[in-house]
Amino acid sequence: MVLRTALRAGLVATLGAALIAVTPTPTSAHTVVAPAQETLVAATAAVHRAAATAVLVVRVVSGQTSWGLAARYCGRGAAHEDGVTVRSPRGSVRAPAAIWPGDWATVSCARAATPTRAASSSGWVAPLAGALHVYGDCRVGGKGGHFLAQRPGHLHQGVDFGRNTGTTIRASFGGVVSYAGWDDGAGWMVRIVHSTGRAGAITKYFHMVRRPIVVTGQRVITGQPLGYVGNTGASFEPHLHLETWQYLTSRAHPHGAWTAVNPSPFLRARGIAVGGC
Repeated sequence: MVLRTALRAGLVATLGAALIAVTPTPTSAHTVVAPAQETLVAATAAVHRAAATAVLVVRVVSGQTSWGLAARYCGRGAAHEDGVTVRSPRGSVRAPAAIWPGDWATVSCARAATPTRAASSSGWVAPLAGALHVYGDCRVGGKGGHFLAQRPGHLHQGVDFGRNTGTTIRASFGGVVSYAGWDDGAGWMVRIVHSTGRAGAITKYFHMVRRPIVVTGQRVITGQPLGYVGNTGASFEPHLHLETWQYLTSRAHPHGAWTAVNPSPFLRARGIAVGGC
């Protein structure tokens, strides 16, 4: 028994030494080595304590993407995925190149220079705190989280803002919650009717981490918390999928119909800064 215990201890020590030998050496004062999921909270907190630029070294697990690493650890998602560098036996590559389980990914998180204003002159507010930026190649049917990007069998009817799970989602304007609940594609979601008829507007907030904290039929005010960022429904990484709809006339609908419009110019027209597409 004593011999077996000693041999087992020696084997563990040998394996531990081997693991340390292949672990990348941090090169930044703000580096956090996070090889396991249980260190996620501590690693993320360390990044947000950094004064300017922080770096993490994380072990890639199945299902992760460079876009998702940026969203999870930096809080700004695909807009900053060019700050993700992957180190692996295949060599160093920059996002959005493929990453694989077992790779060591170095995530550089640059602070946003200017946070989005809490409120605009129009009275509308950003649905998330901090800078809003949409990633994509901006082409109809292109790749990314932009409006009319390609999705399986349809085009993306909103824009994606990467954020950490649990980030508060707020109503961009006051109105009535016409639906708060589950949708197979949207996950936990909220739909708010701000106005009806001509010039009417609706906003939709998808992929919340759990049931919204507002209910169908409830009247909400501008900036009121609706729920929290997650990745429920047809989503692999935590982010807010935001849709904006307006009641518009067209040749096909001369009397008007609800139509999805690009949230980026919609928000900009109301004094809210949005980068990207």
